[in-house]
Amino acid sequence: QMSSSDLELHILTLLASSPIADTQHLATSMGVDHQALVGCVKSLEADEYVRSEVVARQEFAVTPEGREYVETGSPEFQVWRALPAGGELVDMNALNAQLSPDLVKIGFSQGMQRKWFKTEKRGKDVFVGRASEDVVDTVVEQLRTLSLGQPIDEPEFAKLKKRNLASVAVVKSFSVTKGPQYRPQRAALETDLTAEMLASGSWENASVKKYNFAAAG
Repeated sequence: QMSSSDLELHILTLLASSPIADTQHLATSMGVDHQALVGCVKSLEADEYVRSEVVARQEFAVTPEGREYVETGSPEFQVWRALPAGGELVDMNALNAQLSPDLVKIGFSQGMQRKWFKTEKRGKDVFVGRASEDVVDTVVEQLRTLSLGQPIDEPEFAKLKKRNLASVAVVKSFSVTKGPQYRPQRAALETDLTAEMLASGSWENASVKKYNFAAAG
């Protein structure tokens, strides 16, 4: 873990050649905590070595339920997979017992929208079978894409979010540029103005502690 002084020096060194576009990306590339890096930026900014501006962006994530389906398949695909090939009909009660009523309820509803299933009512019982042998689990494909940090079409993301399979958050970081007092490294603060510094004029180039002249004493 880098010390605060090492982080500050690294920031100032980078700024010597170009601005820092995003502190989050920099922290990730350096393997350091983002908040620690921002703390150093704000410390440098207080002494006008740097200037910073907020960078806000949306960050997409897969929920725990979504991650589970990446491993097992979406509910609709699990229901489809449990049905015999060739369209043979299965009693819905047997399907509920094989999987789970909650999973079957979600999977059957979603699969019907995709025209994956066909049904037949026999008395009070409902039988279901495959309506197609050529299905693609696009939900899992989309969740895998999101888990890699890559975007998907907004309407498709909205569907995943509605199903609580994906989420979005606004993440804030900072861009950083040179400030009016920029130097390639932080200057040590002089303890006090001395008579020699005043006489020689060296005080003009020294970093002197700021004084609150309104304070008592």
